[in-house]
Order: sequence, then structure tokens, then C-alpha cells
Amino acid sequence: MPRPDTGATADRDGIGTDPPRSRSQVWAALARFAAFSVVALLAVLAGTVVIAERATRGEILRHAERTAGDIAETIITPRADQALSDGDPEALAALDSVMAARMADHSLIRVKVWSPDGKVIWSDDKRLIGRQFELEPQDAELLTTLGSTAEFTTLDRAENVYEESVGEVAEVYLGFKDQTGKPLLLETYVPVAQVEAESRAQVRTLLPLTLGGPALMLVILLPLALSMARRVDDAGAERASLLRHAVAASALERRRIAGDLHDGVVQDLAGIGYALPAIRQSLPDGPEADDARQKLDRVNEIVKGDVAALRSVITDIYPPDLHEGGLVPASQLLFSEVRYAGIEVDVHIDPEVSDQSLPIDAAVLGYRVLRETLRNVVSHSGAARVGVSLRTDNGDLVIVVEDDGVGFDPALGAPEGHFGLRLLGDTISDVGGSLAVDTPPDGGARVVARFPIRWGETS
Repeated sequence: MPRPDTGATADRDGIGTDPPRSRSQVWAALARFAAFSVVALLAVLAGTVVIAERATRGEILRHAERTAGDIAETIITPRADQALSDGDPEALAALDSVMAARMADHSLIRVKVWSPDGKVIWSDDKRLIGRQFELEPQDAELLTTLGSTAEFTTLDRAENVYEESVGEVAEVYLGFKDQTGKPLLLETYVPVAQVEAESRAQVRTLLPLTLGGPALMLVILLPLALSMARRVDDAGAERASLLRHAVAASALERRRIAGDLHDGVVQDLAGIGYALPAIRQSLPDGPEADDARQKLDRVNEIVKGDVAALRSVITDIYPPDLHEGGLVPASQLLFSEVRYAGIEVDVHIDPEVSDQSLPIDAAVLGYRVLRETLRNVVSHSGAARVGVSLRTDNGDLVIVVEDDGVGFDPALGAPEGHFGLRLLGDTISDVGGSLAVDTPPDGGARVVARFPIRWGETS
């Protein structure tokens, strides 16, 4: 994540003062933890309600089946004889009396006894007795199997003409035999609304216990989470600070070495280079001094070459002043060196890569990426053209260097001898970035470096 510019400053040696600390990241992490915990509690609440609802409805059906079985076994079967099937008033009245007492608590709202031909031979609603309806195939099958079925229904069939306003019920069909061995069918309706209301009341009673424990645990864990978040933030800040100062110390050491070379060896060699022509002029005329003059000319060429080489080394170990010019102007010297080697350079720099907004740490690391990759292009690729791209992407600086040279076999990994790239990859990895080297489909080699623009700043 890119960190906000907190106004850190750096001196010319690359060692800057640490920016002010901010706890915004800590509180943001704590807020995410609390939000996730609340969502988890809500999920537990929703899951508890759904599971309780399903369990309640399943228990209603099982209870309705048990009730129908008890009624068939203990009440109806002992009184189900031929007289009841024939509609004898005394037999009907006897069953009416017993069932009225059973249904007084309103746990049943309708009971019917069917004959195999679909005739209602008894019901608590006398208007149904003697009426005939077509039995559903699955209900008629129970007359043979003597099994039972239970389901929720809204009573919308023709036989329910007198129960349309009852609402949803648990309807049970049960096959049984009367005293004569004749199969009959028992139908019962158990009301659902009252049982569900009681179940919801029980769930509401248990919810404080169900959620209270996790909620209390969350409250207890919040201070611990805050402490851990602060420790992680402090560790990350310390690591970033150490890394930043390590890079800055490396830059300071490079500058010291470059200064020693420039003020010592280079100046001495330059002085020798100035003295050699004077020495040559002081030699006497004549053939006897020609050999000495030739040797002095050769030494002079060597000294000039060594001075040029040392100045190139100084530029490598301590790049141009990125603090004032920035990455883009400093990189132009690298592009010029590649062009001087006879390689065409295509450069694309997005407007977002602004020298004014690019921190010095990112500029120095970006310069190192360009220097190392372009040096490899000149030394190893045999390329005729190289493309360089600099852009920003979601708080990262992305540098792509792609050439049309000999490339390498991707199956064998990066080419041997590129030790500088390996060291550079380790540094980029340390700051939270990545360095990838591969071969595009059309050949050549491609290096893609990506790292956070503000990796050196603490949050």
C-alpha cells in the first residue's frame, strides 16, 4: 500500500530524518477487525435463526405424525367398526365425544376418517361426513402400505372448502385398519403459526446466551488486537527505518569512495597527464630521444584512458545528483551511453512519473535498476534496439527494459553472470517489490522491476 507523503526530508548524502509517526494504519486495521467480528456475529445470528426455523418446521411435521399415530391407535381404531363405516348415529356420537375432548386444546384443528373410495365416514366437522372426494394417488397408496405422510399445506383442495381461512397447517395422512380389517385413511391438521411463534420466542430467549459469549470475547480481544496491531506497526516502521538508513548509509559510503577517488587517484593521474607533455618537450632533439618520446606518448595515452575509466567508475558508484535533478534527467546520461554503444533507445515515460513527487529513495533505486539493466544490454545482449518504460501503477514505480538481443532460454532461468541483477532483485524484494527477468515471445530479454514509491516512509 502506498503511504502518504509525510514530508520526510533527506540531506545530500541520502540520509533523511524520519517522518512523523501516524497511527492511522493501526486504527484502520483495528476497525477492519471490529467490522469483521461484527459481520461474523451477524452471520452467527442469521445462521442460528435459519437453523432454528428449519429445526422447528421439521419438528412440527414429526410431532404431527406422532399425534396422528396416537389418535389412530388409541382413539379411532377401538371405535372403528362396521357401524361407524355405515354411518350409525350412535357410533358417530361416541367418536364425537372422545375426539371433542382430545381437540379441546386446539392442538388439532381438523380430523377426518376416509374410506378407500374417498368417502369421509367421520369428521369433527359434520358437514363433511358422507361427502366423497377423489383421493390423491400418494394418499390412496397409504391404504395399502399403512404408512404415513406429513407436509405443510395451505388447504386449497376441494375437500378443504370449510378450512380456507385456517392458514398454513401440517397435514398428515395415515393408513390404518378398523376392527374388521378394512383399510381406512386418517387425515389430521396441526396448526403451524402457534408452534412457530412459541419456537421464535424460545430462540429470542436463547439468543443472548448464543451471542453473548462471542460478543464478550470480542470486547476482551479488542485491547489485545490493538496492542498486537501497534506492535506489528512498530516492527514494520522499525524495519522500514533500518532499511532506509541502510540504503542511505550505502549511498554515503559510495559517495565517500567516489570522493576519495576523485580527489586522490584521479587528481594525481590528471597531474601526471599534464606533466608528461612538459617532460616530452624537455627531451633533447635527435634520434637518440625518439624511443623515450614514444614511451612517454604511450604512457600519456594510458593515463588519459585510466582517468576516463575512473571517472566512469565514479559515476557508476555514485550517480548524478538525484536530489536536485531527479530520476528522469539523471537517466538521460545512461541512455546516451547506450546510444554511444550503437544501440537505439526508445524511451517512454508517463507524465505521472514526476521528478517533483518521486521520493529520493525511489529515485535512487530506480536509477540503479536502469543502470544495471542497460549495462547488461550493452555488455551481453547483442541487441540493436532497447525499449525503456517508466510508469506508476497503484502506488508502485514500474520500470520495464526490453531488448531485441539474443535473450536466453526461460527453462534455464536468468543468464549466468548477472550478479548485479541478483543483488538488485534482493534489494527490491526487501522494500516490498519484485524483479522479473524473462524472454518475450518474439525473442530478446525483458526486465520488469516494480516497487513501492514510498517504501522508505513509515506510517
